[in-house]
Amino acid sequence: MAITELVIGVFRPDAAKEGLATLRLSAQKYLNGFSGLLSHRVGRILKHNGKDISGEHRSILGIEWDEPKSFHNFYPASPDFGEFVGTIKPFMGGKPEPQLFQPGPSYSRSNLSLESGVTQIFTGQLASKKDEVSSVWDNFVEALKKEDPDVKEWSGWGIEEAEGIWIGIVGQKSIEKLESTGTWLDSNTGSKISLNPLMELAAELTGKVSLQTPSNVTRIGRCIKQLDTTTESQPIQQVTYYQAGLGSQNFEDKILGGATGYGLAEHIREAYQFIAANFNHFAYDFDGDGITGDELYLVGFSRGAFTARSIAAFINDVGLLTKVGMMHFYTIFADWENQQKRSWKVPFRDDPFVGHDKPEFNLFDKEGKKRYVGKLVELGMTVPEVKVKAVAVWDTVGSLGLPRLGIFNSLNAESLDYAFVDTSVPPCVAHAIHAVSLDEDRKPFMPTIWELPNPTPGQTLNQVWFAGGHADVGGSYDDTRAADITLAWMISQLQQLGLKFDEDIMKRQFYKPQGEEADTPWSCGPIHNEFRGFYVLADSLTRSPCSYVRYDHYTGVPKVPHENLVDTHEKVHSSVRIRWGLKGKDYDGKDYASPALKGWTIQGTLSNAAVDVNGSIGTANAQSIRDGQASIVWKNGTKMMQEEEISDLEWELMRGFRPDITKRFLSVSPRS
Repeated sequence: MAITELVIGVFRPDAAKEGLATLRLSAQKYLNGFSGLLSHRVGRILKHNGKDISGEHRSILGIEWDEPKSFHNFYPASPDFGEFVGTIKPFMGGKPEPQLFQPGPSYSRSNLSLESGVTQIFTGQLASKKDEVSSVWDNFVEALKKEDPDVKEWSGWGIEEAEGIWIGIVGQKSIEKLESTGTWLDSNTGSKISLNPLMELAAELTGKVSLQTPSNVTRIGRCIKQLDTTTESQPIQQVTYYQAGLGSQNFEDKILGGATGYGLAEHIREAYQFIAANFNHFAYDFDGDGITGDELYLVGFSRGAFTARSIAAFINDVGLLTKVGMMHFYTIFADWENQQKRSWKVPFRDDPFVGHDKPEFNLFDKEGKKRYVGKLVELGMTVPEVKVKAVAVWDTVGSLGLPRLGIFNSLNAESLDYAFVDTSVPPCVAHAIHAVSLDEDRKPFMPTIWELPNPTPGQTLNQVWFAGGHADVGGSYDDTRAADITLAWMISQLQQLGLKFDEDIMKRQFYKPQGEEADTPWSCGPIHNEFRGFYVLADSLTRSPCSYVRYDHYTGVPKVPHENLVDTHEKVHSSVRIRWGLKGKDYDGKDYASPALKGWTIQGTLSNAAVDVNGSIGTANAQSIRDGQASIVWKNGTKMMQEEEISDLEWELMRGFRPDITKRFLSVSPRS
């Protein structure tokens, strides 16, 4: 894929409040009302692997300069940059140069600050001239050198490369190797956002912010290799685009995005835009799985999981728009987004089909829907039948992917725009992977379980239940032992499909218990009660494996009479059995016994000791463990779930961190 990660040095005015992990330069304008912020981000584009991408190496990196010489709607592999990165102008007929925005009087002053824990903060008016910006930057660089003498070199604007290592601000240490995620923390801000406005105000006034523990989405992105060098021919570039989740950025976003799903459509459009702009349809099928073109993996957690599933649904329905089609992207997306609304009136009757009759794109006229996409193909606006290699998600929530809280029901009505994002895995998705929380009991966070009743050849679905609440499974608590289990499982799933990971970087991210914590067995790390705070306004509801039903596309409520999901391929991870058997603790300190598995019993042959490949008592290997797991099932009446087989990666990580469990891995059960 001819694409590069653009490295841009940027400040933000609210850096002190947010505890940012990247350098930012922007003018920020506050809008009236509760809708949040409008940010214009500016910056000088720097280097990629030592090459000046605005100069003579431009063609090598495959960057095209289209009129009007801008990066409008180009998204770097980082969550920190918005829709408009900066306008590029040719300078005296030569190489392009950045055109800085002219901040007006309504813009706030810009604070230049270090990460949380570093006290020195600089404040200065955002400069409108390049030399003024450069001067402010130089002062900031000097402060960095004083704060962290380990920094090799700070020069130029933004993040520079020194000795092959990308330099960023991470706490008080300024050197961290990146793979291809373009981010260091879980969200744009990197700070924990409270739903308590007084706590939020106090953090803003005092500058005492705390770093947000990254989610598993961030952590998995960090350890994806930039290059797959295992192929017989040329290395394959693995490019990662990261997008901060809804409700993860600031207080306003926490309320609107976290509670109502506000901004979902924008997130879908942003990610899709990046894919459409950079997807290579002619890439060779290296692994022989029949998927030509770039291999596309969509990964998400919570509402980000629903975003990933929605992107897959849009690709399935419309394909990938060409450059011509992207000129009409908004109207095509609006037609798709509103297709189940009987009252939907197309705002632009002839767009994108100027001079042609426009078919309706809706669920009520399947032939019209087919004609709509067929017309896009005929006009060269889309490439149909694009395959998504995998959609890998943690705990997709809400009947429509969005949690419904009583006081926000009216705001949430727009979530019906996505009622057609079906519980069925789309035909375009080759492999669907879902880690689901057993112990999340907030009713608005009920899981959106997949089904695969009519699989296409080679299509697979794997949904596995894990102990813990929503964020225990998806990550973001300081103690990540519960999330480490799901992270290792997810990485192993994607490894088997051909995605390449840096295992050294991966292992560095796992939680290392200290002191008394070190005595806690594998699978018995803390889990959390998330039915608290803001969410007590909603009801609680125990989750129920193998019991979910289909929803009506047009109303967003369960069908009447109920139609159970079929072929959901639900399993239980071995860590649930072992946590239960070893009397690991619930979030309230009691012996763990998941309410979600009430009425379920575990059956099968559980050996009393580990056996190796020769059949003797001793230390088992992963394959012998998998052979033993084959008979372990959970049953509840006619319902049945197999225990998920442990992968080689999970087994090796377990042996490395907690070898004591390996000898009795198969003998531990809730009845022991």
